[in-house]
Amino acid sequence: TTTYAHLVKREPIPRDVSTRLGLPTGSAGLSQKISVSTVRNTQLLRVSVRDQNPTRAADIANTVSQSFIDDNATQLTRPGTVSIAEQATVPGSPVSPNVILNTILGAVLGMVIASGLVALQEYFDDTVKTSKDIEAIPGAFTLGVVSRFSTKQSGPDSRPALSSISTAES
Repeated sequence: TTTYAHLVKREPIPRDVSTRLGLPTGSAGLSQKISVSTVRNTQLLRVSVRDQNPTRAADIANTVSQSFIDDNATQLTRPGTVSIAEQATVPGSPVSPNVILNTILGAVLGMVIASGLVALQEYFDDTVKTSKDIEAIPGAFTLGVVSRFSTKQSGPDSRPALSSISTAES
């Protein structure tokens, strides 16, 4: 059965399908859309086609099957009995892209990358923020400390905690 699976993807089959359906893509482009697999523990083949147009995908799958049967009967010296077990049908929904899955994976990947960037930024941050950071540096000492001012305001017309003092000189 795997022999037949390989025979379905031979050059004459996609070329014949392209000719029968009048497709603008060549046989190489059509071969990339076609996948053939064996059904486990059977002698059946599953022909799958990925295309933007679901009707065209079903037509291509059916034509590939028929073209393989015709080619099998004429090319091989001792043709086997190959027939279509089930016609391809048009799927009700696209098989890809899976928007919900892609969105969730994108969000998770974005969070992982963002977390990694934050961790790298924190690791490579060598700025001095406290006097203890200065004491950890050999040969450095504290010259002065700038305190933070309270930003609490007691009323609607309250003024900032820091105000300037002006003196008149004569």
